[in-house]
Amino acid sequence: MRKILVLLGLSVLLLSGCVASDGPTKSSPEKHATRYANGVVNVLPVSRSDVYENILPFLTSIYHEGKEDRVEGIPEPQAKEKRNSYYSPVFFKGYDKHYGDVGIDLENKEKGINYRLKDLLAREASATYWDGYMGR
Repeated sequence: MRKILVLLGLSVLLLSGCVASDGPTKSSPEKHATRYANGVVNVLPVSRSDVYENILPFLTSIYHEGKEDRVEGIPEPQAKEKRNSYYSPVFFKGYDKHYGDVGIDLENKEKGINYRLKDLLAREASATYWDGYMGR
């Protein structure tokens, strides 16, 4: 009887862990796109799914750049420089297309383009590149 209770208890724990894991594991670009979309939605009146769909191809390309750099044998210090370049002003030229400006009037758009969004984009782009470089 005791063995049955132990097995039943372990089964419940295992199944609850499967449900809590939120299904299949997302790729690195998907995780960072989700995090970015959640951050943008907190600042701008846009749809999370629109932001996610706009940023995912961009982050996927950055992820593949990181993978390619690793395959090409770029040394880690040089890869770190590239990772840090996502915080540079050069990177932010034309970044408006990546934050999902769907249906936003100019006044709200100007308020939305601030340090928080730029920092959020830089963090997610940098982390996505590094995940690609490190093979995560």
